[in-house]
Amino acid sequence: MVLFRLFRVIPSVRVSSKDVRTDSAKKGTLKTFLIRNISSSIALQGLDHKTVVQAVQRQEDRDYVGPPHPVSKLRPVLYCTAKQETPLQAAHRTSLLETQSWNQNYWLQHNTAFEKEKQAFITKKLSEKYSIASRHGNEDQLTLTSEEMAEFYKQFLDQNFDQHMQYNREWYKRNFKHIIMAAKVWIESKRR
Repeated sequence: MVLFRLFRVIPSVRVSSKDVRTDSAKKGTLKTFLIRNISSSIALQGLDHKTVVQAVQRQEDRDYVGPPHPVSKLRPVLYCTAKQETPLQAAHRTSLLETQSWNQNYWLQHNTAFEKEKQAFITKKLSEKYSIASRHGNEDQLTLTSEEMAEFYKQFLDQNFDQHMQYNREWYKRNFKHIIMAAKVWIESKRR
């Protein structure tokens, strides 16, 4: 309960497989990575470091989902590490983290470009609209209509069509790989 409350309010924690591998080599577990990365936000909650450490240690069998990133709109997931994690389970978890990092980076870049181009389009259209409106004495139109914005959305999608298709192909490949790995992990767990 403490972690849910804590992780719900703190800013998103970015997780990459490189960070986890580096952390695992230094400290040993993903729990340590979680504690280290959220400890700076603990003071905002009024929780002490010891409380967070205890909460993380009690919840060894759960994944943690954080709040959405303000730009990418994706929720980070911190995957649990089994007590006796097999090499196949470790590979699956690492693959999930790499995909999460790849997905985060893609949507961060995409949404940043989208907002930048959208603001440029709005500024351009409003300046055109104001120059026409000021000539006619009608300056009460301060916004763009949905039809005018639809022009931008279509233009943006057309410009980024190849990039979106490449992303979708890669996303499907990665998900298929995760399904196969999850099935192998499940079969391995049943054989124990």
